[in-house]
Amino acid sequence: AHHTDTRSDALRRARLIVSVTNSFKRILVENGIPAEKIVVIPNGVDLEAFTPGLKPAELEARLGLQGKFVAAYVGTIGMAHGLGTILDAAELLRDRKDIAFVLVGTGAEKARLEADSKARGLDNVLFVGAGPASLAGAYHLARLLAGHNARAAAGSRLELSIAVLEKGSEPGAHTLSGAV
Repeated sequence: AHHTDTRSDALRRARLIVSVTNSFKRILVENGIPAEKIVVIPNGVDLEAFTPGLKPAELEARLGLQGKFVAAYVGTIGMAHGLGTILDAAELLRDRKDIAFVLVGTGAEKARLEADSKARGLDNVLFVGAGPASLAGAYHLARLLAGHNARAAAGSRLELSIAVLEKGSEPGAHTLSGAV
Protein backbone atom coordinates (compact mmCIF):
# COMPACT_ATOMS: atom_id res chain seq x y z
CA ALA A 1 0.00 0.00 0.00
CA HIS A 2 2.91 2.35 0.73
CA HIS A 3 4.14 2.23 -2.90
CA THR A 4 0.64 3.04 -4.23
CA ASP A 5 0.21 5.86 -1.71
CA THR A 6 3.58 7.35 -2.68
CA ARG A 7 2.73 7.19 -6.41
CA SER A 8 -0.75 8.69 -5.88
CA ASP A 9 0.73 11.46 -3.75
CA ALA A 10 3.35 12.22 -6.39
CA LEU A 11 0.67 12.35 -9.10
CA ARG A 12 -1.45 14.74 -7.03
CA ARG A 13 1.54 17.03 -6.32
CA ALA A 14 2.76 17.08 -9.93
CA ARG A 15 2.15 20.29 -11.88
CA LEU A 16 1.87 18.36 -15.16
CA ILE A 17 1.48 14.69 -16.06
CA VAL A 18 2.23 13.32 -19.52
CA SER A 19 0.27 10.25 -20.56
CA VAL A 20 0.84 8.25 -23.75
CA THR A 21 -2.85 7.31 -24.19
CA ASN A 22 -6.27 8.82 -23.58
CA SER A 23 -7.24 5.67 -21.70
CA PHE A 24 -4.41 6.24 -19.18
CA LYS A 25 -5.60 9.84 -18.80
CA ARG A 26 -9.16 8.60 -18.17
CA ILE A 27 -7.91 6.19 -15.47
CA LEU A 28 -5.95 8.99 -13.78
CA VAL A 29 -9.01 11.28 -13.83
CA GLU A 30 -11.16 8.45 -12.42
CA ASN A 31 -8.62 8.23 -9.59
CA GLY A 32 -8.97 11.89 -8.67
CA ILE A 33 -6.27 13.58 -10.76
CA PRO A 34 -7.58 16.83 -12.33
CA ALA A 35 -7.88 16.45 -16.13
CA GLU A 36 -6.30 19.87 -16.73
CA LYS A 37 -3.03 18.58 -15.22
CA ILE A 38 -2.78 15.76 -17.78
CA VAL A 39 -1.44 16.12 -21.30
CA VAL A 40 -1.66 13.23 -23.78
CA ILE A 41 1.34 12.80 -26.07
CA PRO A 42 0.93 9.53 -27.97
CA ASN A 43 3.88 7.31 -28.72
CA GLY A 44 5.17 7.88 -32.20
CA VAL A 45 7.54 6.61 -34.81
CA ASP A 46 9.75 8.16 -37.45
CA LEU A 47 7.63 7.44 -40.53
CA GLU A 48 10.61 8.10 -42.81
CA ALA A 49 12.67 5.39 -41.10
CA PHE A 50 9.87 2.87 -40.67
CA THR A 51 7.70 2.70 -43.74
CA PRO A 52 5.63 -0.27 -44.83
CA GLY A 53 7.52 -2.45 -47.23
CA LEU A 54 8.02 -5.98 -48.32
CA LYS A 55 8.28 -8.56 -45.56
CA PRO A 56 11.90 -9.71 -45.18
CA ALA A 57 11.86 -13.12 -46.94
CA GLU A 58 14.21 -14.77 -44.43
CA LEU A 59 12.12 -13.64 -41.47
CA GLU A 60 8.89 -14.61 -43.24
CA ALA A 61 10.28 -18.12 -43.89
CA ARG A 62 11.65 -18.50 -40.34
CA LEU A 63 8.24 -17.63 -38.87
CA GLY A 64 6.27 -19.74 -41.36
CA LEU A 65 4.38 -16.78 -42.78
CA GLN A 66 5.01 -17.28 -46.51
CA GLY A 67 1.97 -16.40 -48.61
CA LYS A 68 -0.04 -15.17 -45.64
CA PHE A 69 -1.62 -11.84 -44.86
CA VAL A 70 -0.07 -10.86 -41.53
CA ALA A 71 -2.04 -8.81 -39.01
CA ALA A 72 0.65 -7.73 -36.56
CA TYR A 73 0.77 -5.93 -33.23
CA VAL A 74 4.20 -4.67 -32.19
CA GLY A 75 4.57 -3.15 -28.75
CA THR A 76 4.01 -3.71 -25.07
CA ILE A 77 1.66 -6.60 -24.34
CA GLY A 78 0.05 -4.97 -21.34
CA MET A 79 -3.26 -4.89 -19.54
CA ALA A 80 -4.33 -1.54 -21.03
CA HIS A 81 -3.90 -2.65 -24.64
CA GLY A 82 -6.97 -4.87 -25.05
CA LEU A 83 -5.09 -7.49 -27.05
CA GLY A 84 -7.61 -10.20 -26.24
CA THR A 85 -9.53 -8.70 -29.17
CA ILE A 86 -6.81 -10.02 -31.48
CA LEU A 87 -7.38 -13.52 -30.14
CA ASP A 88 -11.12 -13.09 -30.68
CA ALA A 89 -10.48 -12.10 -34.31
CA ALA A 90 -8.08 -15.02 -34.76
CA GLU A 91 -10.74 -17.37 -33.43
CA LEU A 92 -13.32 -16.02 -35.89
CA LEU A 93 -10.82 -16.45 -38.74
CA ARG A 94 -9.26 -19.76 -37.65
CA ASP A 95 -10.31 -21.47 -40.90
CA ARG A 96 -8.54 -18.86 -43.05
CA LYS A 97 -5.12 -20.48 -43.46
CA ASP A 98 -3.98 -17.44 -45.50
CA ILE A 99 -4.20 -15.11 -42.45
CA ALA A 100 -1.83 -15.05 -39.48
CA PHE A 101 -1.88 -12.91 -36.35
CA VAL A 102 1.54 -11.99 -34.95
CA LEU A 103 2.09 -10.29 -31.59
CA VAL A 104 5.61 -8.97 -31.08
CA GLY A 105 6.61 -7.80 -27.63
CA THR A 106 6.65 -8.54 -23.95
CA GLY A 107 4.59 -7.36 -21.04
CA ALA A 108 2.35 -8.23 -18.14
CA GLU A 109 -0.32 -9.90 -20.30
CA LYS A 110 1.89 -11.94 -22.63
CA ALA A 111 1.83 -15.21 -20.63
CA ARG A 112 -1.94 -15.00 -20.07
CA LEU A 113 -2.62 -14.29 -23.76
CA GLU A 114 -0.30 -17.13 -24.85
CA ALA A 115 -2.10 -19.52 -22.50
CA ASP A 116 -5.50 -18.30 -23.76
CA SER A 117 -4.39 -18.73 -27.37
CA LYS A 118 -3.19 -22.27 -26.63
CA ALA A 119 -6.41 -23.13 -24.74
CA ARG A 120 -8.47 -21.98 -27.73
CA GLY A 121 -6.25 -23.97 -30.11
CA LEU A 122 -5.39 -20.92 -32.19
CA ASP A 123 -2.66 -22.11 -34.56
CA ASN A 124 -3.03 -18.87 -36.54
CA VAL A 125 -1.54 -16.77 -33.70
CA LEU A 126 2.19 -16.38 -33.24
CA PHE A 127 3.85 -14.72 -30.25
CA VAL A 128 7.33 -13.35 -30.90
CA GLY A 129 9.44 -11.98 -28.07
CA ALA A 130 10.56 -8.40 -28.33
CA GLY A 131 13.83 -8.04 -30.12
CA PRO A 132 16.10 -5.13 -29.48
CA ALA A 133 14.79 -1.84 -30.89
CA SER A 134 17.92 -1.67 -32.99
CA LEU A 135 16.88 -4.89 -34.75
CA ALA A 136 14.11 -2.92 -36.50
CA GLY A 137 16.78 -0.43 -37.55
CA ALA A 138 18.90 -3.28 -38.90
CA TYR A 139 15.99 -4.55 -41.01
CA HIS A 140 15.44 -1.00 -42.28
CA LEU A 141 19.14 -0.77 -43.19
CA ALA A 142 18.87 -4.12 -45.01
CA ARG A 143 15.89 -2.78 -47.03
CA LEU A 144 17.81 0.40 -47.90
CA LEU A 145 20.81 -1.70 -48.97
CA ALA A 146 18.62 -3.93 -51.13
CA GLY A 147 17.09 -0.82 -52.74
CA HIS A 148 20.53 0.65 -53.40
CA ASN A 149 21.77 -2.58 -54.95
CA ALA A 150 18.66 -2.85 -57.15
CA ARG A 151 19.41 0.60 -58.61
CA ALA A 152 23.21 0.45 -58.65
CA ALA A 153 25.40 -0.63 -61.52
CA ALA A 154 27.09 -4.03 -61.12
CA GLY A 155 30.43 -2.54 -60.00
CA SER A 156 28.97 -0.29 -57.29
CA ARG A 157 26.72 -2.75 -55.44
CA LEU A 158 27.45 -3.18 -51.75
CA GLU A 159 27.91 -6.55 -50.04
CA LEU A 160 27.40 -6.12 -46.30
CA SER A 161 26.54 -8.38 -43.40
CA ILE A 162 24.45 -6.68 -40.75
CA ALA A 163 24.46 -7.77 -37.12
CA VAL A 164 23.09 -6.10 -33.99
CA LEU A 165 25.19 -5.72 -30.86
CA GLU A 166 23.09 -4.91 -27.82
CA LYS A 167 24.62 -3.38 -24.72
CA GLY A 168 24.24 -5.65 -21.72
CA SER A 169 23.32 -4.64 -18.19
CA GLU A 170 26.80 -5.53 -16.94
CA PRO A 171 30.27 -6.00 -18.43
CA GLY A 172 30.44 -9.07 -20.64
CA ALA A 173 26.66 -9.41 -20.92
CA HIS A 174 26.35 -7.98 -24.42
CA THR A 175 24.35 -9.94 -26.98
CA LEU A 176 24.91 -10.32 -30.71
CA SER A 177 22.02 -11.09 -33.02
CA GLY A 178 22.29 -13.33 -36.00
CA ALA A 179 22.88 -11.67 -39.33
CA VAL A 180 19.96 -9.79 -40.81
